Amino acid sequence: MPRINRQWCEIASNVIVEAQERLNAELTNPVYNVLPGVPLQAVAEDFFKKMGELMAFATEMSMFLKSKSTEGPELNPTLVPLFKTLFLQARLAKAIVVDQQRARTTNPTIITVLDDQLKAYDGLLREDWFQDATLEYPPSLRDFLTLEQVETMDAHAGLPERQYDEKFHLLQAPGLFLADLNFFRGKCGVRGLPLAIAFLDIDKFKDFNTTVGHTNVNRNVLPVFMATVEAQVYGHGYAYRMSGDEYALLMPNADSELALTFLKSLRSRVAALTYLDTEKTITLSAGLCIADRDCFLTDEELLQRSERAMAFAKDKGRNRIAGYTGKLFDDRELGILVE
Repeated sequence: MPRINRQWCEIASNVIVEAQERLNAELTNPVYNVLPGVPLQAVAEDFFKKMGELMAFATEMSMFLKSKSTEGPELNPTLVPLFKTLFLQARLAKAIVVDQQRARTTNPTIITVLDDQLKAYDGLLREDWFQDATLEYPPSLRDFLTLEQVETMDAHAGLPERQYDEKFHLLQAPGLFLADLNFFRGKCGVRGLPLAIAFLDIDKFKDFNTTVGHTNVNRNVLPVFMATVEAQVYGHGYAYRMSGDEYALLMPNADSELALTFLKSLRSRVAALTYLDTEKTITLSAGLCIADRDCFLTDEELLQRSERAMAFAKDKGRNRIAGYTGKLFDDRELGILVE
C-alpha cells in the first residue's frame, strides 16, 4: 500500500477536506436544489463510501502529524484512483490562485514564495505510486441532470466579445486567448472532452523579414499566411496572433491524434503558399499541449508549456511539431511528434 510520508501528509489531508467542501458546493447542493429529496448517497453509493473513507484517512494523517511516529499512514489501494483525481483537481485550484496572486506583484521574493506553494503538490504527484495509479472520477452534474440543466447552471456563460488583431484584423486578438481557453475548458470539462493548444512560430522569420523586406512581408506575405491559418482553424476553434511571428491555436474536442492531423495539414498548406514579389516560402515550428479533463495545469501554464514545446521544436531543427509524451508536462517529457 502507498505510504504518505510526513512531508506530504498535511497537503494530502487538506486536499481531501477541500474536496469534500467542493463536492458539497459544486455537486450535492446544486443537485438537491434542482431535485430536492433525491438521495444522492444511494444513487452514487460507492463514491460516497469512498469519500467517507478518505475523510477518515485525512483525520488519520492529521493525528500522525501530531505524533512522533516516523512512518506515515498507508492509503488503501482501492482509494488511490479517487485520491489521485481529487489531488489533481486541488493542484489546479491552488495554481489558479497562485497565478492570480503572481499577477499582482513584481517582487521576486514574493513570487518565489508563491511558486514554492505549488512545489509541495508537484512533489507528491511525481511519486511513483501516484504516477502509476489510474484515475477514478467523482460523479458530475451530468450524471444526474440533463445537459440543458447543466448548461443553465454553468458559470462559463459565454465567449468574450470577438476582437481581431489590431494590425491585420484577420486572427483573434491575443488578449482573448486565455479567456477563450477558460471558457472551452469549462465546456469540454462538462462533457469529459480534451482540448488542444498549439503554439506556432514562423521559422527564421527575422532572416525572412530582412531578405524579403518588412513592407513586402506586411503587405503580401503575412496576410496570405494568416488567412490560411484562419481558414484552416475555422469551424474547429480559433487562431490568435500573439506577436509578429508567433500564433496560437485553440481547438476544443481535439485529442492528440486529431490535433496532430490538423497541424500536419496546416503545415503542408503553409509550405505550399506563394507570395507576391518573392519566391521564398514559410515553414512552421509548433508546440502542442492536450488538456484532458484531469489536467492539473492552469490556463497560463498550458500556454507556457505549449510555448516550451514550440521552442523545443525549433531547437531540434525547426519545421517540426513537438509535444509532451507524459502527463507531467515536464521538459524531460518533450519530444518531436512530427518531423
